Amino acid sequence: MGWYNPAEPGINDIELVEFMRFISSRHATLELINGIWYIKDGQYIIKRGQGSWQASRNGLLINGVKAAINDAHRLIPDDIITIGDTKLKVE
Repeated sequence: MGWYNPAEPGINDIELVEFMRFISSRHATLELINGIWYIKDGQYIIKRGQGSWQASRNGLLINGVKAAINDAHRLIPDDIITIGDTKLKVE
């Protein structure tokens, strides 16, 4: 999940349009594990054959609390995910 870049459409599965650009190009990762959704700040990036976790530039908030880097948060109904100026509610 990340910022929609018109110069690179399709770089993320979920692209968020935001004009102030507080969303990183690779802002968060959603994972479905055994029927449960988790969200984590940043994305796993492979550059020049080397992989590493890259945190977002501005952080990820879940219910107003900054998500710790490298911690996956289990999403439950009514959680509010804040990415830049964009807010998403889990249903």
